[in-house]
Amino acid sequence: MKLWLKILIITVILPCRVFSNIDKFEGKIKIVKESIYDTLRVEVSVKGNIVRIDEINSQNKTQQSYLIDLAKEKMYALSIKDKRYAEIPLRPASKVDQNTEFIKTANCMEINGELCYQWRVRNKSKNSELTYWVAPHDYGFMKSLVNILRRSDIPFEILSQFPEINGYMPLLSVERTLLRKVKMSARVIDIVPAKLPENLFTIPPGYRELLG
Repeated sequence: MKLWLKILIITVILPCRVFSNIDKFEGKIKIVKESIYDTLRVEVSVKGNIVRIDEINSQNKTQQSYLIDLAKEKMYALSIKDKRYAEIPLRPASKVDQNTEFIKTANCMEINGELCYQWRVRNKSKNSELTYWVAPHDYGFMKSLVNILRRSDIPFEILSQFPEINGYMPLLSVERTLLRKVKMSARVIDIVPAKLPENLFTIPPGYRELLG
């Protein structure tokens, strides 16, 4: 085979293999979030550049929903009960908090049949330490989602404090005080690739904007 033809195959075919899954995941990531106060189910739905996060209570009712446009860096809260929506202001991107310490450990364990590695994020100013058990999943939307959640004020620590590192997905997170008391845990129970309807990712007709 001529050299120029080999180069053409490498530059055209090989990148398609390497990057074929980047930004292409569509489906739902199902999470159980537990604290000393309550237990919630969280569904993270992804389609293209739009992510929807639904928090579902123990009575199987959606109590809060969020729509996040990764490309435009816009985030909206939806109130199902009141049929209202509001844009959530995002803080400017900032440098990593100097009080935050990121530790990759050699510990590993199996979760949902996958080998996971332990990462720890410690913040002395917040008196907290988050332990993440991560598996290699190359979801292209993750880094953008983490960045936007970090700049908002919604209490979704499982992702908002996750390090901005491509190629990994937290399957379990446990938040503790620096004295090791558990404050919250969140566990991915299922990842379901599926075609999702467009209307799941839009503000429903008849919803009024909550201003001010």
